[in-house]
Amino acid sequence: MKKKIGLGLSFGLLLLISIMVVVMVSVSVNYKPVFASPESITIRNKGNKEVFYTEAVNKEIYDETMKLFNQSFSRSYLSAILSGQTGNNADVTQTKNIQVFSDYKVTFGFTEEQTLKINNVAKEQKYNKIIFEVKNSGTFFQLNLYFQQAANSSFYYALTTYANQTELYKYIETFVYMSN
Repeated sequence: MKKKIGLGLSFGLLLLISIMVVVMVSVSVNYKPVFASPESITIRNKGNKEVFYTEAVNKEIYDETMKLFNQSFSRSYLSAILSGQTGNNADVTQTKNIQVFSDYKVTFGFTEEQTLKINNVAKEQKYNKIIFEVKNSGTFFQLNLYFQQAANSSFYYALTTYANQTELYKYIETFVYMSN
């Protein structure tokens, strides 16, 4: 009798653990900060050559770039737990300096001032550009997004989040290579 109860409890516990693993693999974590779709995208390569696209000029490239950008912030909850990157408590600091980019520098431009939102809560900070690096990391890494202040273009709000930009990097490599 005790064996049957022990076997039943073991089976139940194993079933519960299996269900938890399936759920954690199925549920995703999204590290993407909330902001409106930009009106323009500017991409500078390692040689500081600019490739500029807007919706009006080439909607297909704009749409694919935005799709891959948005996808670069999602991963399974289990993967986030195993890497210790479950929290998305965005920390925003004000700075005059942005990092030196070793790969592609991307700028999202907005014609109207935007309000910075952290964890879906609007802050008082206004910006008109978002600047960040796209690199071929292969894994999730800490990504700094710089929101250029609308009132003073030499100051930025720096926000750190997580991203895996491998697919976006490959896409940019393709169309930058083809434009040469």
